[in-house]
Amino acid sequence: MPEQVLLSMHIAQFHVLLKRRDPEDFIGGVDSLWNSYCDHVVACFLCGGAVLYPPPRTEFTAEPDNLQSVLAAPLCADCAELSDEVRWDRTRAVLEKLYSEPRAKRQLIVPYRGTFPKPLKRRRVVLAE
Repeated sequence: MPEQVLLSMHIAQFHVLLKRRDPEDFIGGVDSLWNSYCDHVVACFLCGGAVLYPPPRTEFTAEPDNLQSVLAAPLCADCAELSDEVRWDRTRAVLEKLYSEPRAKRQLIVPYRGTFPKPLKRRRVVLAE
């Protein structure tokens, strides 16, 4: 039976992932999110069908309880081909059901402990006059 999994990552990690310029590098970064599940069969977030490693698509959405977190959900090939509107409507419906339950019952959200590089800190440079 497929295992239901959602990954939760801090929004700064998500922005590091988004800033990758090369599309192949971005896809590799998204696939690396699921490295710890390469020997598991995970369930599609929308339909519950089996998804093999790496998932054909990863759906990213804000976590309703914590605006500093982003959820990554695996999608099967059939759900990945849905139009954006249908896919987002189904995602919203599943999240509404999931977050209507008390927090103690939400067992499928796993914090992502990946090895993304830390975002660069901006330094203030003062020029001498």
